[in-house]
Amino acid sequence: MGERLGCYAAEPRTCERVYVAFLFLPIKLISAVEVPMTDRVQAKQDLQFCCAELAKYQNLSRSGLKRHQMIAIDEIMIELKERIRNLRNIIN
Repeated sequence: MGERLGCYAAEPRTCERVYVAFLFLPIKLISAVEVPMTDRVQAKQDLQFCCAELAKYQNLSRSGLKRHQMIAIDEIMIELKERIRNLRNIIN
C-alpha cells in the first residue's frame, strides 16, 4: 500500500526532505500587462507542471503521516493553488 508513495511513518526524514526540497522550487511571476509569447509558453509549461504536482499531493495517502508532515503537505498544496491561479491570470 505505501510502496507506491515511497513515504512511510518509519521514514519521516525521507518525506521531510521531499517536502522541503519542493518548497524551494523557483517561481517566476510576471507582473507585466502584456505578456510576450515566450513568457506565455513558459507560463503554460509552468501551469502544467504545477497542476501535475498538485494532483500528486492530492492523491497522497495521509494514513501513515504525522501531523507536521500533513501540515507541510497542506502548505505546499496552498502554494501550488496560488501559483496555478496566478499562472492562469497571466495566460488569459
